[in-house]
Amino acid sequence: MNRVHEETLLPAIIIPAYNESSGIARLLRELTTAGWEARYQILVSCNGCTDDTAVVVRSFAGVICIESDEPSKIKALQRAERRPLGYPRLYVDADVCISQQSILHLIRTLQSSDAPLLATPSAVVDTSESSLLVRRYYRTWLRSRFCLEDGYGSGVYGLNRAARQQFEEFPLVIADDGFVRSLVPAGGIVRVDDARSQVQAPLTLSGLLKIKTRSKLGNLQLAAMGFASSHGAGSARFPQGKPALPDYLLYVLINMYAALSARWRSRQQKTYVWQRDESSRGIGRKRVLAVASKGGHWLQLLRLRQVWADQDVHFISNDPQLAHHVPGQKFSAVLDASMDSKPRLLLLAAQMFWKVLVLRPDVVISTGAAPGYFAVLWGRLLGAKTVWVDSIANAETLSLSGSKVGRIVDVWLTQWPEVARENGPEYRGSVF
Repeated sequence: MNRVHEETLLPAIIIPAYNESSGIARLLRELTTAGWEARYQILVSCNGCTDDTAVVVRSFAGVICIESDEPSKIKALQRAERRPLGYPRLYVDADVCISQQSILHLIRTLQSSDAPLLATPSAVVDTSESSLLVRRYYRTWLRSRFCLEDGYGSGVYGLNRAARQQFEEFPLVIADDGFVRSLVPAGGIVRVDDARSQVQAPLTLSGLLKIKTRSKLGNLQLAAMGFASSHGAGSARFPQGKPALPDYLLYVLINMYAALSARWRSRQQKTYVWQRDESSRGIGRKRVLAVASKGGHWLQLLRLRQVWADQDVHFISNDPQLAHHVPGQKFSAVLDASMDSKPRLLLLAAQMFWKVLVLRPDVVISTGAAPGYFAVLWGRLLGAKTVWVDSIANAETLSLSGSKVGRIVDVWLTQWPEVARENGPEYRGSVF
């Protein structure tokens, strides 16, 4: 395509989308406000969608919808760029929200230079629905140079003609933004203060760990391919002053875990499955951790199985023989401990912490007793939703564990109406 023809084409917004029917309409409503057709073109490249993302996209007149059965973000970008497109080009994640005005600020910034330029908006991260640990992590991350100066985290970046012509097409990498940053000369990355992109933070720690692991895995892959970028160097600095020590320690621990997880996964990159956070999208199968002691607690837990029939469930109890009750299901055994043996109880607490940390459940549900108490305790701390159904054997008063979980769990239930109280637990029926 000759230069004169290219200059007659409008700037392009390219949106790769995989199963984004629950949120992409919000983004497209912002981008297709009055007069947009004269300012830029929008291409949504649906890749491997199994929902009605394409149907939603086609409901917006003028938006180009490209469909493929192959679930690959990079190939979605490649397919979109085979169309006649102008410059600048903006690459927008389907799960963010950015206004037409912010897009125009980015376009004007990119048009202001003939040198290679990459522009990003400022990230506005919504943590209102996130767990405590996720909120505290982002409280630190938003103060880092990584966010404030290097412009990561907005889910949007734009390239002017000179920057886009640094490469022929996107290579098959995990981190497309990291790849393009490695090609832009020092000083060629600009965070545009007048542009804002709203990003939904993960709701759970599990979701956060997924996206942090993916980010670090992408960096490892780029480094192995010789595309390491110097722009992120020193990103651990905090231009606005150091955060509070507890927040900083949490920030470091999460990044250390993600780095170790990424190194392990880097050995399996040929079979790597794209890790994305589903919690902020409200879709996908949930990881359910179902925990109960042997005996009546376990039998009551099994009576609830229909509740999570379509979810990814892992059972835990203190009797390894109970695995035969859940054939074909994931099962782990833990120590049998009670208040009569404080050392064993402490070991059980540590064991359950490790189980919850490794399994990273979205939901923890228990019918008691000690293993369940520690499961909901650590689950709540690590961002999972928690449910406690007290044993039906406790007809007059709550069990010892059941009386202590009220301050912890999201849903606190008794199986006897006589035990229910105004401030909890609630009575919603019996599982027997």
